[in-house]
Amino acid sequence: MNKLITLCFIFLLSACSNYLAEGEELESNESSEQENTIPVKFQVRSSPHEAVMYPVQVYIFDRSGKAVRHNEITSSTQALDVKLPMGEYVLSSFSGLDAKHYHVPEHPTLNSKIETEPGKACPTPLLYGRVSFNLQEQTEVSIPLSYIVSSLDFKFQEIPEDARSVEIGIAPTSKSYTMGGSYSNDNYTCKVSCRHVGNEWIAGPVYILPSTKSQTTLTLYVDRPSGKESLSYTYSSTLEAAQPYCFCGKYNDGISLKGTFQIEGWKPGINVDFDFSEIGQETLPDGNDNGNTPDGGNQDNGNNPWEDNQSNNDHSPIDPNSSTLYCNELPKAGDFYQDFYIWKSEIVSSNEARAIVLSKMQWFNILAVNGPGLIAEYEGLGFTGWRVFTKEEAKEFNTEFTETLPALNGKLRQHNQDEFYFYNKERYLCDDCHSAFNVNGTTSIRAVGQKQTYYMRGLKEITFKLN
Repeated sequence: MNKLITLCFIFLLSACSNYLAEGEELESNESSEQENTIPVKFQVRSSPHEAVMYPVQVYIFDRSGKAVRHNEITSSTQALDVKLPMGEYVLSSFSGLDAKHYHVPEHPTLNSKIETEPGKACPTPLLYGRVSFNLQEQTEVSIPLSYIVSSLDFKFQEIPEDARSVEIGIAPTSKSYTMGGSYSNDNYTCKVSCRHVGNEWIAGPVYILPSTKSQTTLTLYVDRPSGKESLSYTYSSTLEAAQPYCFCGKYNDGISLKGTFQIEGWKPGINVDFDFSEIGQETLPDGNDNGNTPDGGNQDNGNNPWEDNQSNNDHSPIDPNSSTLYCNELPKAGDFYQDFYIWKSEIVSSNEARAIVLSKMQWFNILAVNGPGLIAEYEGLGFTGWRVFTKEEAKEFNTEFTETLPALNGKLRQHNQDEFYFYNKERYLCDDCHSAFNVNGTTSIRAVGQKQTYYMRGLKEITFKLN
């Protein structure tokens, strides 16, 4: 009997100007192993309230993170039937890919970024889904897609009559989204042009990739004959995926997010008041609209904003120099944040916690010598600088979960994460990839072999602060 793998995902996104041609396989799928291929069927599963747009783009990655197939599912009644060699794979699916608004690399990997059109929101929503599966027999895979964008509407009144144009800037947003399912969180500023209808300036609905790094700043830009004016409004929270927002206000009275409303398939609307006096009003000279962040930092300077957040070699117990995220509630050990599992959490004050987070994905059957390079390329929650377990952490993890690993795996699957393998005595890299350990049973940490293959899971020290 075919087994059913249900994949649940948190986000979507991407579009294609350059990508693997539909139906294209890499040479590795056309090898002499063809006779060992196994049929697998993929079917999109969605509720009546989720506006899945077809075709749905399906990318299949091998255990090294390289794309081995790209196919399309063209309707809700169509199934995608392919044959793959036995092995471990990750599937990423996207609905709403629009080559006009998104760019997909020509030869994507799980870490490849799907980039939005610079400085602009998208006119259509995007959905994403991911699943990991170990193909050993004929299999059916059901793909439920989830929104990974925020929906924004704007309505402004009492704008000066001599206004020539009105724009709204939203920061921070994410400029890109990885094939593996992570926001770039790069403090990107997105701008939306409003249109003049009657006595109002309105825009939306438009869709943006949210950022988890800080509170949200909205800046209203009004172009008048006397010059450009700006009013800034601070929302003391981050924008969330699958969340609709309707920002309403008057030019002199600030902006509010009023009323309860709901879009089918989305989270219920929320009530938030804004105070535009946080930054105040200023007149901008013509030509000073360069897409920078509110603090004047350039968005595309080629620098990695987290380059200085290197992991401490001691890793004990939680690195105080870790990267920082802002949240509405401090996570505890065993919680999930943006579908990332919080393994450890240390409350250091009433508004700050330091945590060790597990990567959503893991690497299958890799040589130890390749481990450092693969994990250096990984980006999760907008951060690079992930690492493997230390020896002490390997012992702690084994002790904590040796009896409860199936329960942990169940939670990971519910949040679209790769589960830990222990069925065939799989071993995970630790100690900077010089050693490997078993995740259940009596702890055994041994030096790695040159030809033996291993599993690998990433960890990252992150500081959480309340908004």
